[in-house]
Amino acid sequence: MKTYRIVVDNVPLLGKGITVFSGVSEKNKRVRCVTKQKISPALGEAYDVTGEWNYDPGYGRQFHTDIVVRQKLSGRLIIPYLINTLAGVGPERAKKLFDAFGERLGEVFSSPGGVAQVAAILNPQMTTYAIKTATLICEVWEAQNTEFATLEWLELHGITDYSTGRKVARILGDKAPELLAANPYILSTALAWPKMDKVGLPILATRKTAQSPKMAPERLVGAIDSVMRDRIAKGHTAILKHELPPLLSKKLGLGESAVRRAIDLGVSNGAIIDGCDIWRAPGCAFMEDDIKVRFQGMIGGKESSLVEVPDGDRLRQLLVNQSNCKGIALYPEQVEAVIKVLGGQLRLLRGGAGTGKTTVIRAIAETWIELGGRVEMAALAGKAALRISQTTGKLARTIFRLIKGVNESQQGLPLDDQPVLDARTLLIIDEASMVDLGQWHQLHSAMEAGCRLLMVGDPAQLPPIGFGLLFHIIAELEPVTASLKTIHRQTGASGIPEVSCSIRDHIMPILKPYIGIDSGVSHVDVPTAQIPNMVKKIVDDLGGFETSNDIMVCTALNDHATGVDGLNELFSKCREASIEIDPVKGFFGQWFLPNDPVIHLKNDYREGLFNGSIGRVLDVFPSQRKILTVFDNEEKSFSSEELLNLKLAYAITCHKAQGSQAKRVIIPISETLLLDPTWLYTAVTRAEEQCVLVGDLNVLTEALQRKAAYEKRQVGFTI
Repeated sequence: MKTYRIVVDNVPLLGKGITVFSGVSEKNKRVRCVTKQKISPALGEAYDVTGEWNYDPGYGRQFHTDIVVRQKLSGRLIIPYLINTLAGVGPERAKKLFDAFGERLGEVFSSPGGVAQVAAILNPQMTTYAIKTATLICEVWEAQNTEFATLEWLELHGITDYSTGRKVARILGDKAPELLAANPYILSTALAWPKMDKVGLPILATRKTAQSPKMAPERLVGAIDSVMRDRIAKGHTAILKHELPPLLSKKLGLGESAVRRAIDLGVSNGAIIDGCDIWRAPGCAFMEDDIKVRFQGMIGGKESSLVEVPDGDRLRQLLVNQSNCKGIALYPEQVEAVIKVLGGQLRLLRGGAGTGKTTVIRAIAETWIELGGRVEMAALAGKAALRISQTTGKLARTIFRLIKGVNESQQGLPLDDQPVLDARTLLIIDEASMVDLGQWHQLHSAMEAGCRLLMVGDPAQLPPIGFGLLFHIIAELEPVTASLKTIHRQTGASGIPEVSCSIRDHIMPILKPYIGIDSGVSHVDVPTAQIPNMVKKIVDDLGGFETSNDIMVCTALNDHATGVDGLNELFSKCREASIEIDPVKGFFGQWFLPNDPVIHLKNDYREGLFNGSIGRVLDVFPSQRKILTVFDNEEKSFSSEELLNLKLAYAITCHKAQGSQAKRVIIPISETLLLDPTWLYTAVTRAEEQCVLVGDLNVLTEALQRKAAYEKRQVGFTI
């Protein structure tokens, strides 16, 4: 006698004294069952069958069984769902309800007598409280029961990881079973591959086919999607062709022939696009090519502005008048930069710290307005937008607010001081080196024909946190790029501009010893093990993490004592010990208290929050597991699962710090390949007044010899 557990995928004969059904066992063995037992198997149901193999001349090998037991739901997906979805239902009540009703849960909750049945399970005495709770449960169920059928279907197909099941249900909605049955790898770009494979393989195994589930076309193309998803998560929009096969082989667990088949299918299904020596991600390729066509047209003069720009001599006279009337004094290099920028539809202004980019921006804006145009200014981070507003005297928005305002004005919604990107507008994007491909595509789509664009930034900085690379590539185009090279803000050999200039050129800078509150860049030489305590001491020396003191700790690592996790834990425990308020528990071992600095971990365009947005906790509500925060002067509340998107920000990575600045920046220097000239340059230039490097100078010396981060980014954008 043998026993198999199978998931039914075919029922050729039902009734008439005999039932025939077939499916795939847990070990991917096809089993065709013949039984006289009175059952009505349905597709997707799981059964334990016990019997013997026999040979039939007409049908071949068949498994004869009269011991057929349908497997019920285990509750591994359903019970957590009840706990997280229904008010008043904890672990004990969820188990009671599941044990009582099992697969009939949805039917009971939705039936006219459902309240009484639920109340009887909660409390057989049918107390008033039980009836009220049951009523609330059934009401909530009616509003939120769409996920239940999906979770039930997933569990019957062997998927028992709750977080994965919930994510699938939320993304695909009530059509999840239908969509997954058609292509179980539909979510390869949304789920990590191990989780995707755990969902996909059991579903493929239920299909009536001689082909191994591991070689199914959906799985092979899904692996391509997953590889490209991983690349995009690391900032790339493409992959070198010779790098794809080993990554595919690792995901699929298959050899060379399967990998070749996967690549062929990937090309024919549009999962990858040929780019000569690279494979391009299709969505990214569309945005890159769309922007390329627009920008090439702007460079070639195919778009015309409604503002007439005079020749160089007239512009020089206008700049002289500005100097006399508005006090905007420019050096010769800066004058030439203004003239070059105003000479075309698409221009880029590049320059390091201390070269006067902000002064040039102000002169450009004033001149454009004097010529009859209008200026819109934006930056990715709210703090950067505020800084440029203060220094130029003109309104600057975040890119999110700019695009939202343009879209709302196009829809006819009334707005005060609506942003307009028409043929009279010069759009200036500051800190443009950190704007990613998706954001550039939004901007270009919002710009009407004839709108001029000026990108301002420093290509020596890190590439964007998000995917893609535009600014650094365009910065190499001499005809459209105005460069500022002379440092005018002199602060001595150890000043921030001078030190950052040396780092940009891969030269070891002159660093003075740390003495406490000071200006410029200093250094404390300590071994790696002593870095955390030294960072804590320096923070205390400089006044602590009060809002007015404006301190940032910028580190290259995450999971390390000198990294984000270790330093955040150190500072968080010190705060917990000094304050009597109960904290709110988040994720990743985080506890939140009022005045804690926090960082947002993902792009949320609807809320105007991005991966790297810095905020602060205003208040905490432990009983509700909720916190109130402020980001860019706007209050945002986070509750329960939303806390997944927040982490403490006593220490942050340099990638997250892009677009933000602080008066005083402390930089732990630990050995890691992430430490390169662009990382160091970006970290040091986050400081407005003082920067303190903490660690071994030998580590710093080695880092300066490495290749710049943006040079390693693989993209398909060219111009």
